[in-house]
Amino acid sequence: MKKLHYGKALGLVLVLSALCSCGENEHYPDAYIGFGETSRTITLSPAVEEKEITVRIIAAEKKDKDRTVTVSSQWNNSTGGQWTPGQGTICVLEDKKVVIPAKKKSANVRLRLYPRRMKAEEVVYLTCSPHEKDVKPTQFTLRLKVK
Repeated sequence: MKKLHYGKALGLVLVLSALCSCGENEHYPDAYIGFGETSRTITLSPAVEEKEITVRIIAAEKKDKDRTVTVSSQWNNSTGGQWTPGQGTICVLEDKKVVIPAKKKSANVRLRLYPRRMKAEEVVYLTCSPHEKDVKPTQFTLRLKVK
């Protein structure tokens, strides 16, 4: 019985020490270029005509050259359907191509939101596709709620 107790304690100590020893980029692959977070939830007031937000794109390592990514967006309405003609656009992606400058590790993507056009909760998906061959695209989910 004591061996089981010591085993659990040792496992807990190992997990905690691994979490504490992680550096800033240790949880990203060396070639990672993508979103700094996977999702975000924002609550908006329907009285606001428009609001601009930024989403950070990061690179795990600094490079001596500029790196370009293409960003695309898609959104689904609260009933699970996609945008249809005649429906007001709830968001506009301001930056479709983003450059992470040489010697830097991040850049921002701007997204313009239109809360007055939202009926209920909306979900916006952003995809970041780096122009480097070995780097896979990443996705960011933005959940929009109306007060």
